[in-house]
This record gives sequence, C-alpha cells and structure tokens, in this order.
Amino acid sequence: GNSKQDTIEYSIAAPDASPLATKPFNYPNPFNAYNDEKTTIAYILNKRSNVKFTLLDAAGNIIYTKAATGLPAGKHYFSWNGKNMWGETCATGVYFGVLTADKHDRTYVKILVKNR
Repeated sequence: GNSKQDTIEYSIAAPDASPLATKPFNYPNPFNAYNDEKTTIAYILNKRSNVKFTLLDAAGNIIYTKAATGLPAGKHYFSWNGKNMWGETCATGVYFGVLTADKHDRTYVKILVKNR
C-alpha cells in the first residue's frame, strides 16, 4: 500500500526572553541602618536593559527608587543604606523591593531592616 502523509505547518512566536537571568537577592539581610550598614542588591541581566528598583514599606508606600539605563548583560549590584528619598533612616521593619527590567519584568525581594 500507498500511504499518504499530511503535514501541518505552524509557527509559534516565542515571547522575548526575560532580561533577568536570576531572581535578585540582597545581603546582608537583615541589616542595621543606624550602624551605617548597607544591604547590597545583586542581580544578573541576560541582555542590555533599563532597570528600575522601587522600595516599598509594608503599607505599599514608595520610599526609595533608583534607576539605571542601558546596563549591559551580566552581574550588577547596588547598595541601599536604609534611608528613604528624603535622607531619613527607615524604621525597623520589612520592606519590599521591586526590580523592573525593560518595563515588563518584575521581580520582588524582601528586605528586613533591624535598627537597634
């Protein structure tokens, strides 16, 4: 016998790869802002990206932002000294960081400030 084989062709549009290669993390965590300690947020980019870091308090209020444009692929770091946008040391508590790369990829990091 003769067999007939039908072929169906289709294409799948793959979404753009995330600019973030890994979830960001920070160290030390917790840290003491009153002792002039800082925490370092580390992340890896897959491709050149614009990055914005927004820090929120437990009530969801923006207390600090930092942005960088055109960062190349690779490892990146920045430090936060526990101060808000007005230069005041933040109170002991839990803060939430939102790292946005190229306006569409959001990753969260939890930061604990212990001031004693």
